[in-house]
Parts: sequence; structure tokens; C-alpha cells
Amino acid sequence: MIALVPQPRIVREQPGELVIQEELGYVAGDGAFHSAIHLIQERLWNGAKIRVNPATAQLNAARAALTFQWVPDIPNEGYSLDVSREGIRIAASSSAGAYYAAESLIQLCDPEIYREGVIRPLELRIPAVHIEDCPKFIWRGLLIDVARHFLPKRELFRVIEAMALHKLNRLHLHLTDDQGWRPEIKAFPNLTRVGSWRKSTQFGADDRNSPETNLPHGGYYTQEELREIVAFAAERAIEVIPEIDVPGHSQAAIAAYPQLGLANAANVEVWSRFGVSPYPLNAEDSTIDFYATVLGELAEIFSSPLMCIGGDEVPSDAWAADARARQRTAELGLSHPRELQQWFVNSIAKRVVQLGKVPMEWDDVLAHGVAAGAEVNSNGSNPPVILAWRGDRSVQRAIDLGFRVVSCPDTHAYLSYRQSALATEPTPVGIVLTTQDVYNFDPVPRGCSPEAQRLVLGGQGNLWAEHLDDPRRRDYMLWPRACALAEALWSGTGDYSEFSVRLTAHLQRLDAVGIEYRHEQGPYPWQERPGAAGRKQTLAEREAEISNLLSV
Repeated sequence: MIALVPQPRIVREQPGELVIQEELGYVAGDGAFHSAIHLIQERLWNGAKIRVNPATAQLNAARAALTFQWVPDIPNEGYSLDVSREGIRIAASSSAGAYYAAESLIQLCDPEIYREGVIRPLELRIPAVHIEDCPKFIWRGLLIDVARHFLPKRELFRVIEAMALHKLNRLHLHLTDDQGWRPEIKAFPNLTRVGSWRKSTQFGADDRNSPETNLPHGGYYTQEELREIVAFAAERAIEVIPEIDVPGHSQAAIAAYPQLGLANAANVEVWSRFGVSPYPLNAEDSTIDFYATVLGELAEIFSSPLMCIGGDEVPSDAWAADARARQRTAELGLSHPRELQQWFVNSIAKRVVQLGKVPMEWDDVLAHGVAAGAEVNSNGSNPPVILAWRGDRSVQRAIDLGFRVVSCPDTHAYLSYRQSALATEPTPVGIVLTTQDVYNFDPVPRGCSPEAQRLVLGGQGNLWAEHLDDPRRRDYMLWPRACALAEALWSGTGDYSEFSVRLTAHLQRLDAVGIEYRHEQGPYPWQERPGAAGRKQTLAEREAEISNLLSV
């Protein structure tokens, strides 16, 4: 059995195998195959000490050959891969497609190929096969929260490489929140000088009663590091989308620049607790200008056409209790301070469009019936993208309003939720979300018309990091659930029992890479979190809670 993850669209096993020893010659022509070639060179050298070089007279017919071909009629991101006794042929119409073919080729090798050093002689024997493949969805994403707990650049690179192995192609970086500000902004140095660290951190998921550690936590990315992250991801066919969350989840920014907050926020610090901070941004034009400057600097760094501006979980009661916010509501001709949320997101969305970018917003912005930013594109050809985290009803609501949607329902795609009902799950939060639950994720609501389906770009898994204070804990929460996510978004849902057989073989690759995934029997003792209180829900309780949110 050829155990590839995600499963290609067509896999036909052929008789025989290709044996590679010492050297592999390649012919690439004029196509954009550089990233694919580099990946094959790196893996074969690091894992098997096999050199991959351009074909020359010395690399004659007696040696294996790798041929790349540019075939325009292959779908974007698609590829074909043929392995025979004579050699390897990769055909694609895009750099990404060629890269994904290379990833599939490497998965056909012995799992030892994923090690960074050869620990025993490794003769590569690749089974003969014909593969034709292309993704079901163009958006196959992961949100990585680096605001609640900072993830050093080297560890973020690990996540990116693991995403690429699984053909995930969108990295949504949650860069700011109440607990920390991570991107360097040269116009406002206090955002990182003050806002990038906190004095302590809540330990456990009981937001009222959990104790706090007394250890400072922080970190930030310089602009050069952000450029490096974007370039590193692009080499692996991954687009990085930055998120600056406004007007809620902004306490770290207010701590750095108090003039951004309401009157009651004059002395706030970067938040050491979790939950929804009671301190939103104010609705002054100067605050909009401040964030336009922030986004302007980031627009020069991130090549993605999208910029996420949040819009979620805004504590509008704080505006209602603030005299100046009530006055501002009247000045803007609004009927209630809660409407400042939509005004604020609309105002920021307009600035994003002026920067030549497309706004991306959480589905909270749909609360007033018309998505924020709807009027910022006069011809309607490039409307904002909605992140639908509250299930199919939010996906359908966004579609009905004509918006493109990335589906990320918490009941199928929140990878920070507990993985079983075991008492030993570390800091157990939310519903039980198993690998099979993630595998069954379909971004398209049932009964969706073909026209409406075209507005669903795909889906993503969200890894919120309140309780993930080191890379090992992120590994535990991500994998193997993200393997299932990758297959659901690349191949579509299928037979989970068949997938689980392939997954068992695939875990040998993760072992070789060094990913500390969750094993089927549950956490190892060192993966537990004794004393860290959880906050559990049943699926029925969570669905009722979401339904209540959507009725507001």
C-alpha cells in the first residue's frame, strides 16, 4: 500500500521500483521548478547522502534521471508524478504544483529520508507509480497564534515545514492580542518595547480563578525577521496572512499607547489573563490613523493580497459606559455605541483597500446584517473575505451577502480544543475534537448551490495559544489532527478507516522529522499539565452557545 497524506486524486501502482544510489541527475527546462528541486536536493542529501545535480554527460543512462516538464493544462497547484525503473517525471503548470509533486515523491521514499542525518546506509527504493493530483480547495490553512504565547522564528519555521509536507498553503499569523504585540512597527516603537511582554501569565483555563505564574513572557519579530518568514514560507508554496486584531483584543496596544483606549484604560498593562478583555480601542479618527500607519508598514512586508483586521469579540458594553464613546456615537450618526464596532472595522477596511490589499474579517462583523467593509470596493469584484468560525450558519450568511468565505468552525477546526475525554488531557478546553472529527470537516454547508460553493475558498484550522506555552505543546495539539485537516481540504472527506491506516504509516515520517504528536492512547506523562484547570463543554452546550451568539 502506498500511504500518502493527503491522499492524491489518482494513484496507480505500477510493477517494479526505482533504485537510486549516490546521485540523481535532473533536467528542468525553463519552468519554475527551483523550490521543488531544492526540496528534493535537501531531503535526499540530508536523509540518504544522495546528490541531486543537473544532468550532464557523466550522468548517463545507467543512472536514475529526474525530469521536470511544464504542462500548461494541468490545474493550478496540480501535478502528475510518474516513477518507473528508468526514472522520475514530474509535470506541473505552477511552481506550487511542482513543489507538491516533490513532497509526494519524498513521501514515497523510506521514512528515514526525513531525518537530518544518515544513521545507517540508505538505498532509496521508490515504488513505481502514476499519480495525478490537484487540490479540492484553494485555501488550506492554519492559524498560528503567536500573540498569546510567542513562538520564536526558528520554531515557526518548523511549523511552516510541517505545513508544506502536508500541502497546507495558507499561514494565518495572529500577531496581536490583549496578551502581546509581536510585529515591530518603526513608527510606534512602544508597541514592542512595552506591548510585546507581560509580567506574568494565567496558569489554567479558569479565567476567573486560575493562578498566575510569576515569570515574564514576551518576544517580537523584527521587520527583517517578518520578511524572512514570508520568504521562507513562499519557497514552500505557503502564503502568510498577517492579522492585527481591532477594535477588541487590543489591550497590549493600549498599554503601549494609552491614547488608543477609553478613559478607563489610562493605566492598563499588557494582560496576564485570558478571555475577552474589557478594554476596546476608542473610536477616534486618530486611532484609525494610528492603525493605518501600522498596516501600511506591514503591507510593505507581507506579499499576501489579504490583511486580516479581526473585528471579533468586541466588548461594546465598555463603549456604552464611556461618555466620550456615547458622544462619538452621536457624532457619527449611529443609534447605539455597539455600532461603533462596525464603524471601526469599516474605517480600517477602507484603509486596507487604499493600501492595495483585501480585508479579511471574523464573522462577528456580520452581526448587523451587512458585513463590515462591504462598500469599500465600488465594483464589488474583490470584497472582504470572511472567516466563519461559528459554523455553517455563518458560512451561509456570508455567502448570502456575496462574500468569499474561509470556513473554520470551532466544532471541527479549533485545534486548541481537547482531544479526548481523558482526565489527563493537558489544560482541557472546549469540546472533544478528535482526529476523526477534524477529518470529517467539510467547509461547504450541506445543500449549498454550485454558485454559492464557489464563494467558499476552503478552510483552516485555528490553533489558539492561551495554554500552549512552548513548541512541544503546539506539536501535541496540532498533530496528527492537522494531518486530517490537510486531507479534508486537499482531497475531501472519505473513508476514515482507510485514512487511519495511511496515517499510522505516515506517523513514521513525523517521528523522523521530530514532531511530538499526540499518540492514539493519549498523552505521555510529560505531555500532561497537572494542576492546570480546564474549561470543558459538551458539543450540545457549545452548539447552544454558538446559536445564542448568532441570534444577537
